[in-house]
Amino acid sequence: MAVSVQDVKNAVTRQEYLTLTAGDEGNALRALERASLWVKGKVLSTGNEFDEENEVIKTAVITRSVYELFSFVGFESRAKQKAEDARELLESYFGNTAGGENRETNPIAGAIRVP
Repeated sequence: MAVSVQDVKNAVTRQEYLTLTAGDEGNALRALERASLWVKGKVLSTGNEFDEENEVIKTAVITRSVYELFSFVGFESRAKQKAEDARELLESYFGNTAGGENRETNPIAGAIRVP
């Protein structure tokens, strides 16, 4: 994986990291894994390749990891902003992602579109 726990750690203050992980680096690793899967799904939904070396993808994975951690400890208002930041970053670079605001131009696979 191109993004490491250290990258996530560097994205927040030391105190936030300790609070968000409850002092357990395993929580950061799980957040990173969930974030990577989420970003991969969003990128693939645009028809693009998921390249872990792409700086936009790396940044989105880090941002989404921070979202996962804020959500883990119940800081929903901060979590929501991080989720939005990750989604906006991906959509500004790759275009509309499945599950984005405009699903008509890129419906989720298996969805039925009613005219």
